Amino acid sequence: MKTLILKTVIFVCAVFVAVSSAFAEEQAEKKVVKLNSETVEAAKELMRTMNVRAIDATLEGMIKHNEKAFSEIVIPKGKEEMAEKLIEEAKKEIRAMVAWDRMEPKMIRVYAGVFTVDEMKELSAFFKTKVGTMFINKQPELSKAMSNAISETWIDMMPNFFESVQKVKEAIQGAE
Repeated sequence: MKTLILKTVIFVCAVFVAVSSAFAEEQAEKKVVKLNSETVEAAKELMRTMNVRAIDATLEGMIKHNEKAFSEIVIPKGKEEMAEKLIEEAKKEIRAMVAWDRMEPKMIRVYAGVFTVDEMKELSAFFKTKVGTMFINKQPELSKAMSNAISETWIDMMPNFFESVQKVKEAIQGAE
């Protein structure tokens, strides 16, 4: 049961991250974002300063974590080599989908949609300070701790969530 809950939590968190990212990008796109050279350079500088490119390591970690899904595929005897090649191709496709050259233009639009050029310049200056650098360096640790806290919360609340869904379902079916 705990495995099912954990898989559900991981799935829900992955969906949450994807939806949050899509929502942020959608909101940035809804704004009239002027992507002139100054805006693009300010966004790139902020992303360099914040080491946003470290997202590659996060995405790689997510890919490796989710490789377990491939290991659950039942491979018929004699098909191991073919399966290994297909799995490697799938991993390459996934990595290509989240490669920096595909992510960077989207990230620029998000940053430019949320911050003005002046704000991006001020943030870049801040993140170059001792405190800003310390924050950036501790960000992976902070993100991991926050992710763990969110996961624990989801695990704790999942039984109540499913119970609530069941009550709603029963109430709706009883109303017919």
